[in-house]
Amino acid sequence: MDERLLETVVAGVDLFLAECCEESFASIALREAPTALGWARWKEIEETYFLGLVRGALDALASDGSVGIPAADMTARMFLAALDEAGLAVSNSPTPRAECESARHVALQFLRGLGLRAG
Repeated sequence: MDERLLETVVAGVDLFLAECCEESFASIALREAPTALGWARWKEIEETYFLGLVRGALDALASDGSVGIPAADMTARMFLAALDEAGLAVSNSPTPRAECESARHVALQFLRGLGLRAG
């Protein structure tokens, strides 16, 4: 297993959650964008740009042997949805940094649930 690959995936999760602690990002990307763009367009953008990143990361972990199951499209969709919800919880928390740590822990648990062999 390539530890750098796993570190890259975890760094991506960390970066997203850290951005969710920033009010400007949270306000624009998480709260205003779905309303301003409309739900369908917002989801289209998310699928075009972010679903591919998540799917690629999970596929790489699966190909590398880091997770024990194939990273199917549904798995990527569910992980992305979980990250979206975690981001909202972080951004809406009165203690976003503490909520960020909790969200990071749960995201890693999600990956472990896929059979993550390290981390």
